[in-house]
Amino acid sequence: SAAWASAAPVPTTVGGFEASMRVEWGKRQCLDWWRAALRYPVAERAGCFVCHPVSHLAWTSSAGLPPPPQWMAQLDGSYLPRESPPLKTPSLLSFPGAAAINSATRTMALQVDWDRVRSLTAELEFELEKETGSLRDGLSIASMSRTVDASFDPLEGHWQVELSSLDLVIAHAMLDLPVVVRPAPSPEPQSPEPTIGRAATLTRGLDETKLFPIFKRAGELERVRSASISIQDGWQTNPTAAGGTGRPLRLLDPALVMSSRDLEALVWPKVWHFAKKLRTIYGDVKEGESDYADSHQAAAHVFGTVPVTWVPLARRWMSGNRHRVMASRLAGLPFAAAPTSKSEDPWAD
Repeated sequence: SAAWASAAPVPTTVGGFEASMRVEWGKRQCLDWWRAALRYPVAERAGCFVCHPVSHLAWTSSAGLPPPPQWMAQLDGSYLPRESPPLKTPSLLSFPGAAAINSATRTMALQVDWDRVRSLTAELEFELEKETGSLRDGLSIASMSRTVDASFDPLEGHWQVELSSLDLVIAHAMLDLPVVVRPAPSPEPQSPEPTIGRAATLTRGLDETKLFPIFKRAGELERVRSASISIQDGWQTNPTAAGGTGRPLRLLDPALVMSSRDLEALVWPKVWHFAKKLRTIYGDVKEGESDYADSHQAAAHVFGTVPVTWVPLARRWMSGNRHRVMASRLAGLPFAAAPTSKSEDPWAD
């Protein structure tokens, strides 16, 4: 539209779309991405606004959840000077900050269709490449034409993504792209306290049985909800012996795993990079076919084995590794795992 054409340019990507295609995603690259996310400028466009999908928009609600430690506010403020923009426009997520609000713990507890998220991401990536052959130049055509809905929650002080738009927001995060947000009506305040006047159960489509790390940190273990799974559920054994050890490779369903990283967000381009690599390893091989076992072995050789700990109170496995587990969930594939010494053995007689 004319409004878009006449407006001042905005950055087309957070750290450059090419960042999501990096061969290596070490600690330095991840930190660079996160710093760029926290510094991304918000721009208004024709009644909408362009912002970062992770640092400006809350994917989950904090209603009913204990707050993170106060030092998180100092950590958050160390990246970017605090400003006071009008509430009509998104700003950097205030305390407890994007790292906690969109943490790996909360994200892995989201009850979204991860197959759909993967399909949306691949579709958007294909459109960007197809339209111009240049991912940066094609952004205004392929990405900016899609809007997501979000509303300002006056009780929490954050712009929150509507659940119907969450799939597309995650897809943009994985491709290192900003999102165009169409403001939705804000909910009417019911109480000055965020946890009063709302349902007692947690909101925003979270699987409450995966929130153990949040309650543990707050010392509120009595609020932990247990899953209806056993210690043996979700495991399978690969018949091929693991690289010279003589022991079978053990694989775990990522859908049954929670993340211990309740104060750290995922680096989404890294997740997408890993998920695509996994899909490439498996190719078109389907479960039950003779080559499937070899694919398991190849994936374990590339990504290694992830330590997991059984948490009896929550009746779930927990991992401190964010990206390999989330990439496996996104790819719809099991991952090589090994119970830690603190855990019961699911194969014990």
